[in-house]
Amino acid sequence: QEMSSPFYCLSDTENISGKRSKKNSLTVAVDCSVPRSLSYSLDERMLKALSLFMEFSGEGILAQFWTPIKTGDQFMLSTSDQAYLLDSRLSGYREVSRKFTFSAEANQYSSPGLPGRVFISGVPEWTSNVMYYKT
Repeated sequence: QEMSSPFYCLSDTENISGKRSKKNSLTVAVDCSVPRSLSYSLDERMLKALSLFMEFSGEGILAQFWTPIKTGDQFMLSTSDQAYLLDSRLSGYREVSRKFTFSAEANQYSSPGLPGRVFISGVPEWTSNVMYYKT
């Protein structure tokens, strides 16, 4: 049986279906690890991790992967063409996020922003509202 969901777990190159399978608690208990097999690509494992996160989270969530890409002679973090988890009410924020990049390297000339600071420090951060975030 399928049920409608306000969440989407996908990459930018996939279509939004708006559906997910309803799982019973036994299935969820068995299916709660991200496969480490070499037969799964990194993208597939990221989508699996996001789908598991989606199963256990509430509404109003946008989770995005930020990946370092080389731009000229520096590395910048981008979420464009990366997997993400989206409550449909946050689709506008997702579209804006795709347009931004942040430095993946510490330097004295610019603030790395939240994604850059997390990448550089290796310490996860979370905020309930980006308006509360301070650099």
